[in-house]
Amino acid sequence: MTNSSDLRKNHLGQLIAHLITEIEITSKQIVRTLDDVDKNKLQRQLNDKFNSLEKAESELNQLNRESLEQVELDKIPFTNRDAPIREITAIKSPPYRLVTAPEGYGKTEFLKQIQKRFQELQWCCAYASMSSYESIEDLEKRLANSLQLTLPEGHELSWGERLGLLLHNNWWATWQSQNQKGIVLLIDLDGSAPQQQRLNEIFKDFKQFISRIEKCLKDLQLFKENYSRFRVIIASRCLINIPLEYQIFSELTLSPFNLEVIQDTATKYLKPIEMTSESLALLTGHLLYLTGGHPGGIAEALKVYRSSPCTVDLFLNIYGKKLWEKTLKKCKDQIKESLTKENNDLYESIEKLSIFPILNSTWILKEAVRRFQLPFSDDSFKLNIELTKTSIFTRDKTIIKDGMTRRLLVIGLLKESSPDIFRELCGEAAKICWEYVHDRKSKNESAVAGTWSMQYLFQSLQQHAGFINSGADSLAYRQKLHKDFFEQTVTETIDIFRNTDREQIHDFLSTLKSEIEHDWEFQFLVNYYLHNDEYNDRPYKHLIKKLDEAIQNN
Repeated sequence: MTNSSDLRKNHLGQLIAHLITEIEITSKQIVRTLDDVDKNKLQRQLNDKFNSLEKAESELNQLNRESLEQVELDKIPFTNRDAPIREITAIKSPPYRLVTAPEGYGKTEFLKQIQKRFQELQWCCAYASMSSYESIEDLEKRLANSLQLTLPEGHELSWGERLGLLLHNNWWATWQSQNQKGIVLLIDLDGSAPQQQRLNEIFKDFKQFISRIEKCLKDLQLFKENYSRFRVIIASRCLINIPLEYQIFSELTLSPFNLEVIQDTATKYLKPIEMTSESLALLTGHLLYLTGGHPGGIAEALKVYRSSPCTVDLFLNIYGKKLWEKTLKKCKDQIKESLTKENNDLYESIEKLSIFPILNSTWILKEAVRRFQLPFSDDSFKLNIELTKTSIFTRDKTIIKDGMTRRLLVIGLLKESSPDIFRELCGEAAKICWEYVHDRKSKNESAVAGTWSMQYLFQSLQQHAGFINSGADSLAYRQKLHKDFFEQTVTETIDIFRNTDREQIHDFLSTLKSEIEHDWEFQFLVNYYLHNDEYNDRPYKHLIKKLDEAIQNN
């Protein structure tokens, strides 16, 4: 938005406030005036003021729409968010939503797109940001200002009640006649995730704030009959669990970019360069390898590539380290800061355990804690308790439910240690998975063994992360890795249940194949770590072919 546009919007906001005051004064004068001539004169003045108010509001609305719709020629396409936008703006969507994601996911832009969609649906929208160090009173003022309204004065009203009364009065006086469908408050909880105590305070206040506004609106028929006509949507970088007593929000976590989304974004943004499909596919693979799918990192890399296009491999070598230092390290450091605030030992444990995409086995967790010599090596149960306090931990399947957070930690582990240390860590993880698979085999748990066999294959490849793009010999390194992976690692994995009955072999291989077919990250790992000059899905197809042959030959 230009400075002149900002000035014009400020002027219109002041003009509208002035006209509303003048209309109220003139309306009172008409009621008190007895002379018909004077009354008619005042009525004409009132009509003129209403016309001026309508024009000013129309122009301001147009400027607001333009500020939302304005797209610079070099702006990264807003991608991969249509589904959550539809979910949040749906008629039967929960009224209170909490949108969470690490820094760089475009939460602010996401809220602006939500605002745009609600405005198209004829909802009255207020948008405001708030840092974790500010008060609810600060937020309340900004929300009112967003609507070009002024909070009522008076100490007899508390926060929440002031905004609630303002929304109530304006709905009754103005918005209802404009056929508005409801009211939505969009709150951008900006900055780093706060410590647990402050987070508790913020969401305790949010709960009370919303309750007071809701109470003010309930004597209006629309809001009494339709609870979802008043909505609150908060975007935040929460890495700590919100206590249940303050949790009134239905949570939605923004997803990272997978390979398909990155390629679609790159295709649209790099169209002026007219890249070949092969080069575009390779660039997409490099971007996912460098960023783990982090939207902000991908956007930054695409801008750099478009401004100074070069060969794709040269871009990887020159810009790879800069991307980490300029964009991704900051995101990783904020994750570290949030976790170390609660427990100094917790970050080291989570960082090293993040090399496991899944970690739903107590056996695996205990072995990893012991072999990695983590701070909780003498008490893995205590580690479980500490992990449960963080919102990135889940007992469902993964140690870290947000895949992007996990991949950022893995990238950081590689960047801030060394390729050899990283290989040693992942190699130990591969041994743990291999031993667990054989432990499950001894207990005739063929399906569980199939699941963890894929994790063994994953670690067998991931340990080479620091070498597959290293120097002039990187192609030769990947070609040897390709040969060893299929001739040794995959063959040995397929043969694990060779000496058991046919049903167990079938369950094991079918589960392994199903896990691979439903895991886009593992598929990418196979294709990228084993690619030749071009990036394609031939390695993945070859792996599936070998599994199909093994199943058929059983």
